[in-house]
Amino acid sequence: MKMSMLAICLALPSALTHAETIQPIRVLIVDGFSNQDWAHTTALIREVLEPTKLFTVSVATCPAKTDDPVFATFRPRFSDFDVVLLNCNSLGNGGQWPAEVRESFVTFHSRL
Repeated sequence: MKMSMLAICLALPSALTHAETIQPIRVLIVDGFSNQDWAHTTALIREVLEPTKLFTVSVATCPAKTDDPVFATFRPRFSDFDVVLLNCNSLGNGGQWPAEVRESFVTFHSRL
């Protein structure tokens, strides 16, 4: 038992140094419309992921209405991320992504 504790104590600094050199996983949360409180859910997801230092988290918020001026320029670069978390759905609110964004997401997903 004492040898096991000693081995853990000796290995710990090396493991911590190695952990600091690992590149964090790049996460994109896409939100903006849903039949649930998407803004609160996005905040909770960030609060879980970011403190671990294993992830960098970005958020892309799609306007729910196509007449919103931001809708025309909503173009997240999925390829810049390792993981895309979808925190949106069209249930109840009728939101949609622009066609170009949908196609870009399919391309991103197909590379996995």
